[in-house]
Amino acid sequence: MTGNGVADWTPVLELTGTTAELRDAWRKGVLRNPAAPPELFKRLIEECEPADPLLRDLTYVMLPEAVVDAWIAHPVAAVRALAAQRHGLTDAQRRRLLYDTSARVQYIVLCLGGSDLALDEAELDSLLAGAGPLVRAELAAREGLSARQVVRLLDDPLGSVRALVAVRAWPHLDEAARAALLADRHSGVRAAAMLVRYADDPLSAGEFVALTAEFEDADRQRIVERCALGRELAEELARGEVRVRRALAGNPRLDPDLVALLALDEDRSVRLAVSLRPELTEEERARISVGLDPSEHHKALPWVLERQGDAAEMRRRAASAHVLVRRSVARVRDLPPDVVEVLARDEDFAVRRALSDRRLPEAALVGPVGQSDGAGRSGPSRGPGDRVAAPAGAAGGVTAVIALLA
Repeated sequence: MTGNGVADWTPVLELTGTTAELRDAWRKGVLRNPAAPPELFKRLIEECEPADPLLRDLTYVMLPEAVVDAWIAHPVAAVRALAAQRHGLTDAQRRRLLYDTSARVQYIVLCLGGSDLALDEAELDSLLAGAGPLVRAELAAREGLSARQVVRLLDDPLGSVRALVAVRAWPHLDEAARAALLADRHSGVRAAAMLVRYADDPLSAGEFVALTAEFEDADRQRIVERCALGRELAEELARGEVRVRRALAGNPRLDPDLVALLALDEDRSVRLAVSLRPELTEEERARISVGLDPSEHHKALPWVLERQGDAAEMRRRAASAHVLVRRSVARVRDLPPDVVEVLARDEDFAVRRALSDRRLPEAALVGPVGQSDGAGRSGPSRGPGDRVAAPAGAAGGVTAVIALLA
């Protein structure tokens, strides 16, 4: 202890000749000591090997900026890679790590926080110039690349990189360059090009066979789900394998009579895909039998999340017979208080759980039906067909066709 009552760490910093057990215990104790000086943490980092568990522990410890700066300057790339995993790095620190000589360090920064870091065109050019494959792929996925940069990345030797920029580059290409993309040796590039080429111009059955012959199943299903399809092709796909019919059921340009046909499909997953189409009325959605298991987990529906801020839409969707629609509404931020109140008393436990971060009173989160069994599951959940009945004379569009086919 010094004369002014401050701990004197000099003897500790100069400590040598101790046992490994004692030194390890001392190092762990330092992590829990808020009075430990920056020089002590710098000393610990300097002495650590890349595989030292202490380094991993330090990534979760609040450290002075000067200590983190010293960590970023460590001569061993594997040690710097752990610094790149820290939360709360300043923009200046992330920029230093982005220009690290180690591709692994650059990749970690881009994955964990690079999307929040504003990079101008010159900085992106500099990073792309000497980047390895993983870093180029992360940079190619960034928003804000210039037209010149996305076109330049079409020459990348890595097909996955070319696939990431194909859609954005398309408007800036002449017919010859577009034809080259459609004939690219990488199926992911060809699939991306097809998504743009046939966004509005219907894809014929012959073109589909010729262009997707060597596609991976996932790429072929993307085409089925997102491209404009000629009538002959759509009818043929509606008679295809389950995974094809399921992808087709999500195609936003599908004719209403084919939507209605798939709504009566023998496979539940196909009917479920139809029931989640955004253009359906809630009455139409309710007529589709999907038999949801309340314990199943599904992603929130993008078309619900995109409408956040629209109070009337949120009220309408919160009253949906479809539990996955209601679960998606419960994931929306800043819901109107009356919508929160309705969902807080929903009979589906997952809906109520999604609201738990709103810090509602415990009593408000207990619905009248279907309590949780402790494993995240609830009792009988409402599903399409067992809550909302269409009013007399209201059938129309898809509903009318379903009625004719039933």
